[in-house]
Formats: sequence, C-alpha cells, structure tokens
Amino acid sequence: MAIAIMFVRFLHMPIDDVAFSEIYKNKNVAVQGIVADDPDIKNGVAKFTLKVSEVNGQQVKVGTIPKLLVKSENLALLYGDKIKINAVLERPEAIVNEDGRTFNYPAYLSKDNIFYIATSRSTTILSRNNGNPIVSSLYTFKRSFIEHINRILPSPHAFLASGLIISGKGSLDKKLQEDFQRVGLIHIVVLSGFNISIIGEALVRMFSFLPATLGAIFGGAGIILFSIMTGGGSTVVRSAIMSIIGLYARISGRINSAITSLMFAAVLMLMWNPRLALYDPSFQLSFAATLGLILYSEPIELLLTPLAKRLRFSHDLLALVSSTMATQIFTLPLIMRLSGVVSLVALPVNIVVLPFIPITMFFVFIAGAVSFISFSLAVLPAFVSYLLLAYELGVVQFSSALPFAAIKLPPVSDTATFISYIVLTYIGAVAYRKALRKNSKSKKPPLEAHAYLSNTPAPPPLQYEKTPP
Repeated sequence: MAIAIMFVRFLHMPIDDVAFSEIYKNKNVAVQGIVADDPDIKNGVAKFTLKVSEVNGQQVKVGTIPKLLVKSENLALLYGDKIKINAVLERPEAIVNEDGRTFNYPAYLSKDNIFYIATSRSTTILSRNNGNPIVSSLYTFKRSFIEHINRILPSPHAFLASGLIISGKGSLDKKLQEDFQRVGLIHIVVLSGFNISIIGEALVRMFSFLPATLGAIFGGAGIILFSIMTGGGSTVVRSAIMSIIGLYARISGRINSAITSLMFAAVLMLMWNPRLALYDPSFQLSFAATLGLILYSEPIELLLTPLAKRLRFSHDLLALVSSTMATQIFTLPLIMRLSGVVSLVALPVNIVVLPFIPITMFFVFIAGAVSFISFSLAVLPAFVSYLLLAYELGVVQFSSALPFAAIKLPPVSDTATFISYIVLTYIGAVAYRKALRKNSKSKKPPLEAHAYLSNTPAPPPLQYEKTPP
C-alpha cells in the first residue's frame, strides 16, 4: 500500500510551473507572493522561497501555488512577509565540479516543487505577518538566540556555537566548513541525528518531573517545534520521527526496534515526498548513515572487543569507535558519487571531540538563554562555552591542516553505487544477525537498546545543498 501511494504521488507531482513556463520567454517578471521560510542571509544577500500569488499582474490559478527560489539584497525580509519583486527569471542548471561530478540541481529543487530561480532587481515589502504565527514565533526566537550568541562569543566560536544548537552549517564560513568536512566532523554542525538526539534527550529530562506520558507528550512536542524552527531538513525530520517513536516505546514499555523506526520514518517521508529518495542527498546520506550504524556497529564492536580489552578501552569509547566506522563504511559509496572527499582522520578526531559536544551544547544553550536576562550573568557559561569551542576548533583546524587528512576519490556511476549498497546491505544483514545470535547467548542487550543508537553521525553534506548557484 505504501509503495503504491509513493508511486501515485510521484506520478502526480508537477514537473514544471505553468504560471512561469508560459511567460518564461520574457524572463523579466513582476511577482507578488509570501516569503515561505526563514531567509538565509549571507554575504549581503537574502535567499528564500517565495510562494507566488501574482505574476505580471495576473493572479495565479486557485490550487496552483508556484514557488520561486529568490535572491534579494533586501536584508529586512522575514518569514510571512508579502512582497513584490521585479526579477530576472532563470532556469536552474546542473552544477559540474572540477573533477567531473555533476549535481542535478534542477532535480534537487524539483523535490520542493521549485523549477525557477529569480534574482530580484527590487524588492518591496507590502505587508508583514502573513505566515503561520507559531512558525513566525519560532523563527523570531531563532534569530534572537543567534544574535545573543554573536554578542557573547567571538567568531568563529559563535558560528560553531550557533551551528551546534540551532542553525546548522550555514553559520560557518566556507573555509571552516571545508575543514570540518576534511576531518569527518561536519555532522556535528548540520543538525544531524547526533544533535537532535541530544536535544531530544534534554527535552525529555526537562519534563521528567511530570508523569511519564505527559512528559513524553511535551518532549515530543518540543522535538517537533525544534524541527520546524531549524527549517525541517530531511536529516532533522528523519531523526525527529525516530526520536518520537523512541518516546512512544519508552512510555508504552515496548522495545524500540531501530530497523522498524528507520523504515517507518523513511516510508512516512517518501509517502509525503517520493522525490526525496531520488534527488535529496541529505535524505540519502542520513538514511544510509543510520542504516549503516544499525547493521554494522554491533558486528564491528564484537570484532574489536578483544583488542579493546587489551587496550582497556571503556565500553563508551568502543561504541563510539564502532559507530563511527560503521557510518563511514556504509556512506562511502554515496560520498564517492556525490563529493569524493573521504577523511582519513575521522576516527581519531571523532574520538577526541564527540564526547565534549553534549556539554558544549549545554553551556552554549545556558549562555544564550541567560543572556536574554542579563549579559553580565551570561559571562561565566559563555566563558566555559568559549573554552570548549576553542578546543574543538583547535582540533579541527590542526587536523585539517595535515597533508593526509583527506583524500579525493574518483567519481562512481549510479549503477556502481546501487550495486555497492546491495552488497553492503547483504553483508551487514548477515553480520547483524550473527551479532544478535551471539548477544542472545551472552544475554547482552541488542543494538536497538543502546542509548547511542540515535546519535547518527551524518556524513559530510555538499556545499551546494539548499544554495542557488
């Protein structure tokens, strides 16, 4: 049934905007519409999605709401603003990298039903507060929080702090993003499953004084609101769904099956938007990283246990090593197809940095929250945050400067990638079953019961993600 729904949804998704295709030859258009997301402001340019209501003085037909991806120099724009732009209309084009890799940017935008991009020559705000009031309030809080972080912490520490908590990799400049990617640590600043699991657990503990059911409801609501505030990317949505399933399992007393949770999240997302599977690298990488963690983490841990005992590794350290290796192995084919950048220092860097991320997020949040009351009171948590952030930035910058930090692998075809995942899934499934049987004999809890399961280290995103060329 689910597959049938996905297929029907895919067939009925639009392949072009009639409102624009009919006038595309003119290119210059006057458009009115509502700003549909929180504008991404960088280098003096605001980028946002515009839900169009009027084109060249003509109202769009009821039932069709075309979208534009707009670049504008008006930095005062907010979610929910009704605006009028005079713009040059363009078709998005595929992006070809220096190594020959081609990213199908038009297909990537089409998953959000965006088929044209526009560079605004003039932008006029007609009215404000035309969006959802809850979403608007969340975006307002997000902007205020980032502004307070920028006031109490210097750059680039403030950029990393904002990226960890609320805004993702967009807070980092291009050089710093490349450094994080080279050392295999970009997943901590893309609001991956790792960040969402920490925030979700914090929300659950915040409401732990309430009855279990009520606390889970508030915790789940908090996760949903946080996901909306951060923009609701594929990685965040997948992790949020799995976290809510985990909350339900906790209060119902049922075993939280990781495989079942992941498949349910994937099916739910693809029933809503089947194009995610084909055109969204974030969805593909997030799904692959999580599946790799489930299938390979336990077998790798069992394989490394004798060595870990000799070296006197703690179980938490062994779990971190095995989960990092699992995600690196299973995402490798996708990374080779998409970017080719493979970190050779990811394992040691993750070992020395990841244990400090939860405490860093805690102090950053406390510093930001207290700064709303008094900047003077925020000095102490801000100073602790600064020390932790300085350590993490130092490790990243030192490691990325090493000549052997990362290698560039040649591109692979879609066919080779598909075959690779058939092989990796088969090997992983066999190894996973053997690990379960061995654990059942030793009465060790299965992987699904491990607390670190949802801390999925997502692989490095691509620089063009959600960014017009």
